[in-house]
Amino acid sequence: MRKRILFPATVMIMLFCLGLVFINWIILPLPDWAVRSIGFMMLADLPVLVYSRIRFVQNNP
Repeated sequence: MRKRILFPATVMIMLFCLGLVFINWIILPLPDWAVRSIGFMMLADLPVLVYSRIRFVQNNP
């Protein structure tokens, strides 16, 4: 995946997960397997997001 696409893609994944967490807290309680899957997706996305953010800042001064 190209570096220009990686940062926006990881941000979108994180926003999607945070939206689902918000839905779980406020609107509709989700099943346990869904909450665990969302948490795993956020946990896997976080190091990629940090890496892509560092590369994005280094390439765009």
